Order: sequence, then C-alpha cells, then structure tokens
Amino acid sequence: MPVSSHRVATVTGIGITSKTPVTDSNPYNANPSPPKPKIQIVKKDAAGNDADTTATSVDLTGSNGSTGLVFTITNNGTEDLTNVVVTDAVTPEQPP
Repeated sequence: MPVSSHRVATVTGIGITSKTPVTDSNPYNANPSPPKPKIQIVKKDAAGNDADTTATSVDLTGSNGSTGLVFTITNNGTEDLTNVVVTDAVTPEQPP
C-alpha cells in the first residue's frame, strides 16, 4: 500500500556553553483511512417521545393536535459535512 502521508519532524538547538549546534529528525508515515461521511437524525416531541413507529405513536388529542418537536442531528462520520439541510414532511399514516 503506498504511503499517502509522509511527515518529518525536525528539532534544532545550540549548546549554551559549547555553542555547538545540534539537530535531530524523525519521519512519520501514515496511510489514513478514507473519509466516511455519515449523519443521524433523531426527532422527538417536547416530552421526549420518539414515536417513530405506529405502535409508539402519541395521542395529541389533549394538545389540540400539536406538539413541539426537537431534532438532534449528529455527524457520526469521519468527515466534516457541509450543506446540511433538515426537512420535515407530513406524510400519510404508515401501515403497521
């Protein structure tokens, strides 16, 4: 496998009394893993209910059919993300 990163650290100094310059270097070679983008979204209501299946659906009758929603978006990949957009579409009820 070819090395994709080759770095050399170098240190130098001068002796206080002898005025002799000293130096050392040490290479570091790496084959970093390719970036793996990944993202996760969790949507819960203000009471913490996940309600992501019909079996765990929440009765909103007492709240006049509304609730506050909290979206938690996590970048759980190994690459920074850009242009992250959250949409929340209302769709017909899913069958059980």
